[in-house]
Amino acid sequence: MKYTNLLSILLLTFLSFSHLIFSQEDELLPPATTRTSGKAQAFGKELYVTPVKGFAYRFTGQTTLEGAYDSRQIQAFFQDSIAYFPLPITFDPRGLDVFDKDQATLVGLSVSARTLFIGPSIWGATTNGRVDLGFGGLSDKTIWIARLSNAYINFIWRRSTELRIGHYYHPMALAKVYPTNVNGGEGIGYDPSRKSPIIRIRHNTGNWKFVFAIAKQFNSEASRWAVLPDLFFQLNFYQHENMYGAGVCYRAEVPRVETDFGYKTTEQLNMLYTFAFARIVHHLFIIKARVTYLENGPAFGTIGGYAVADRNTITDNRQLVPLRNMTFWVEAIFKGSKTLEPAVFVGLSKALGAASKIIKCYRNEDGADVNLSTGITNVNYMFALAPRLRAVFKSLILGFEVEYTRAAFARASTEQGWQNDYDEYGKIVNSKASGNLALYFTASYSF
Repeated sequence: MKYTNLLSILLLTFLSFSHLIFSQEDELLPPATTRTSGKAQAFGKELYVTPVKGFAYRFTGQTTLEGAYDSRQIQAFFQDSIAYFPLPITFDPRGLDVFDKDQATLVGLSVSARTLFIGPSIWGATTNGRVDLGFGGLSDKTIWIARLSNAYINFIWRRSTELRIGHYYHPMALAKVYPTNVNGGEGIGYDPSRKSPIIRIRHNTGNWKFVFAIAKQFNSEASRWAVLPDLFFQLNFYQHENMYGAGVCYRAEVPRVETDFGYKTTEQLNMLYTFAFARIVHHLFIIKARVTYLENGPAFGTIGGYAVADRNTITDNRQLVPLRNMTFWVEAIFKGSKTLEPAVFVGLSKALGAASKIIKCYRNEDGADVNLSTGITNVNYMFALAPRLRAVFKSLILGFEVEYTRAAFARASTEQGWQNDYDEYGKIVNSKASGNLALYFTASYSF
């Protein structure tokens, strides 16, 4: 048993250094093994270690093989195993679509290890926590072996009030209402999600739950320069196993402290996010749905960004306005069988432009038009339809998914006449769509 305790100490010591191997992509979307989904949650075997000085631990984890096939080149994450949207139709000098080429990939080294612990009472509250370590293989942009994905402590008073401090999902990523796609994407592009340092308070009273939180975007100069943290409030109503709610989040960013012409600037971008959701549980199915309004959506993995409403041509000081978008998704999971779990996911995201008129571009000294908008601003809409099937054999879960995604694009700012694809509010009025058919397979073993 002493060797088990020594292993626990070594693991926690290693976790304290693993954050050095962080990438911005990891923060935006964790691999599927970080947050197990579907029936996988029911099959994690728990190994309890003898309490040491008032602490008790348990360890769970998962190892996964992921395979993907795409009929078209895509914008994606994690070795192209998680699709974001198909790349736009782009013709070469012969009139051939450059990105009309299928592809396939396998991601073999995808492992997560979770340490849950219970500690002594502090300030009259019971304490517990969680530390997650994720292992990954090689990506096209980043080589990473291990990373710290979650690390937090909970203080719980009489099961009615909970204080969470640490690094976890941003409050905009809901714990019980998120897509559980086989490909592990968790509805990226449709369901806002990222990891953040947070301080979160939840309070239950009867059928109601109140959530207040502050958070900061990890590794972001724009968030740090804005000083104010993200301010989040959410209200939930519970009716038996059913759950309904809504929330709002305020964020601020200062994208730069010096203009392109070398002048000091403190221009701030103020953003608002609102959402409503429902989770309905029946003995034969679970239905989850969410609609979200976002301003500057890329911080949470959706389309959008920000634009310039006014600009000083001498100093290059700018008045910034967020570009807005709406997302909606619904997922139906059928649970009549103990072994087979069929489900379907549908997602839609639509760009709305800015609330005020914008300046699309300005002409530099070389006579080129410089685009003043920032973010994923040339996507008019995204759509996804993804039926899937999970098969559960004790600790082994096999997943199969067919996903059709479609996205419509305005012309890139490097193309002549691109300004004509946007109106005076930055809303796309002319776009061309491309589609991708993807096949996914996963084999996950929980331990």
